[in-house]
Amino acid sequence: MSQVSFTNDGQPVCLTIGDSNEICPRESIAFDDAANPHCMVTKDNTPCKPANIFYPEGVPECFPVGKPGCESVAFFDGQPLCMECEIESVFYDSEMRPECLELGKPGCESISYFEGNPMCMGCAIEDVHYGKDSEPMCLRVGEPECLFVAYKEGEPVCMPCEAKFVYYESDSSPVCLENCASVAYFEGNPLCMDCSFERVKYDEMGRPFC
Repeated sequence: MSQVSFTNDGQPVCLTIGDSNEICPRESIAFDDAANPHCMVTKDNTPCKPANIFYPEGVPECFPVGKPGCESVAFFDGQPLCMECEIESVFYDSEMRPECLELGKPGCESISYFEGNPMCMGCAIEDVHYGKDSEPMCLRVGEPECLFVAYKEGEPVCMPCEAKFVYYESDSSPVCLENCASVAYFEGNPLCMDCSFERVKYDEMGRPFC
């Protein structure tokens, strides 16, 4: 039985698939912004799935979702765009423009943001640290030269010692003091002492000694 649609001026029209005599399935019929019906088909004249019909500039179009170059559809300024990745790999920049960042691929172990824009990071999210300008960087805690991350003037710094051995100098620079019997201070700077804290004395200049 024929499927009859109507144009915007009320004229009946029987829509067919491409140049064939095959009637267009009702679910593949879409209307443009002038309310005229169109039979939506793929490039090989297969009726378009309703979920794949989008309306760029108000004109219905069958997007080849699932085909190379169009794994998913995202939107920018209200307009649909074919994306080369699955929708879960679509991220939006500060202008809400979609882009593909595929987690798990080399160089993209996690996603972080800088100035509102997504960035692939070459480390796990727990190894992402932020500088004073909020730019993310990878510092892998647990490696021999990075047992702890301290901060100097708002910038993260890898320390080759555990947190309990990190001390700060008068200019807030972190330093590692290990194998010390105790730690005393002179002019705001930590010093490694070879005696217990109880045995630390201070000379007339305030310098500690054992």
